[in-house]
Amino acid sequence: MILRLESVGSTQTELIERIRAGDFSLRGIVAMEQTEGRGRQGRSWFSPAGSCLALSFWVPLSGLRPELIGMWAAIAAANCIDCDLQWPNDLTIRSKKVGGVIAETAASPSREKFAVVGIGINLSVRDFPPEIADRATSLLLEGREFPSAFELSERILVELDRIPVPSSFDSIREYWMRRDVTPGKPFRLPDGRIGEAKSVGEAGQLVAACGGVMVEVTSAEAWAPTLE
Repeated sequence: MILRLESVGSTQTELIERIRAGDFSLRGIVAMEQTEGRGRQGRSWFSPAGSCLALSFWVPLSGLRPELIGMWAAIAAANCIDCDLQWPNDLTIRSKKVGGVIAETAASPSREKFAVVGIGINLSVRDFPPEIADRATSLLLEGREFPSAFELSERILVELDRIPVPSSFDSIREYWMRRDVTPGKPFRLPDGRIGEAKSVGEAGQLVAACGGVMVEVTSAEAWAPTLE
C-alpha cells in the first residue's frame, strides 16, 4: 500500500522512522509537498506544494548492491517520464536536472536492513531558487505532459518490478546505458578537483579523467557541480 499525503516534512524520514519501529504496512509514501525534503550528501531538496513528486519506498537490502539501488530507481523513473540519466542517479532533460534519487539504509527492530529510496521529480515548477535556477527544470517547463504525482508514483513502482534488482551492475547495465548521458560531464572528485566523466565502469562506478589521469569513484564520493 502507498500512503498518500498532501504535505510531510520528508517522505524519507517518515518511512525510515516507520521501518525502525517495525511498521512494514506501507510499501511507500508519496506526498504533494515536502517541507524538509532531503537530497544526496545532506543537501536540501526543493519541493514546493502541488508541483513535485516526492516518493519514498523500501526494499530489503539482502542480496542487493547498496551503491546501485539509486541507479536502479533512477532507471525506473526515467523510463516513466522519458528523460536522460546522469551518473549516479540524476534525471535530466537537455542537461538540466528534472529529478533525482536518494538511497539510504534503515534497520528494523530485528536488525534486518532495508534500503529506503526517495525519488523527487519536478512536475509543474515554474520558478526555482536563484542558486539552482540555471540548472534545474520541470516537466512543465519542458513542455511535457505528465500525470498527477500520485499516478506517477504508481507507474514508477510498476516499472521497478520490470527491471532486475541490482545484485550487480551487469543486471541493470542495459537499462542504464539506453539513457546514459554521463560521458563528457564535469564532476567534482573527493579531493575537490574537477574531472571529466568518461564512462560508467564495470561495477557502476564513475570513470573520469583528471589532470591526465584516469580515476574511479563510487556514487557516494563525487557529484556533478553543474547539477547540484
